[in-house]
Order: sequence, then structure tokens, then C-alpha cells
Amino acid sequence: MTESNSAGRPADEVTAPSPLDAADAALAAAGAIEESNYAAVSPHLAVAYRAAAQFMAGELAARRDQSGVATPRLAGAAEDPDAAT
Repeated sequence: MTESNSAGRPADEVTAPSPLDAADAALAAAGAIEESNYAAVSPHLAVAYRAAAQFMAGELAARRDQSGVATPRLAGAAEDPDAAT
């Protein structure tokens, strides 16, 4: 049995990170500065930043779930367009 990655491709196939993976990485990097924001900016801005980061993390998770449903359907439609109604 061949292992596969999160995109359903063989594990040994090298691919560029998806836009969602890149956004996850950027959000994780931005989250690293969250705690220092409380000393660097006003508390209101720091709280707003934290809320925005949490909101975006939820949005990215929802988009990842949606793409997990859509990807197999799109692949099926590409293989047999007449059956994809």
C-alpha cells in the first residue's frame, strides 16, 4: 500500500505547498508575535490582533474541510464529465 499526503498524492511525489498550507504557515508565524504585542502596542490593538488571528485560524480550518470535500468531486468530474451532474 502506498502512503499518501494530505492532498491524496503519493508520499514520494514532491509538490508545492497549497495556498491553504502557506496561509497556515504564515498564520503560525504571525502567532509567534502575539504575546510580544502586549508590550509593543496598546492593549486594544493586541486584543484585536489576537481575535483576528483566531478568526482566521477558524476560517482556514473551514476552507480546508471544504476543499477536502470538493477535491474528490472535482477529480471525479474531470474523469467523467457526463456523470458529474
